[in-house]
Amino acid sequence: MYDVFFISYKEPNCEENWQRVLSLHPDAKRIDNVKGIDVAHMMCHDMSNTDKFWTIDGDNWLFKKLDFNFSFYI
Repeated sequence: MYDVFFISYKEPNCEENWQRVLSLHPDAKRIDNVKGIDVAHMMCHDMSNTDKFWTIDGDNWLFKKLDFNFSFYI
């Protein structure tokens, strides 16, 4: 399982998108009004309780819950 972060910065529909994320991932964390995507991602890293995390941009609408049951092929 991964931590899920919602990163928003002045997107006009971010509140609606954030509520959608919460409905699918109630434990999601939000990074809001942080200037610089690099800074926002570093905040996600610092706040994450898992080895890896997933980010959702503020202007994105999730159609369904994220499924983290996959494997990597190396």
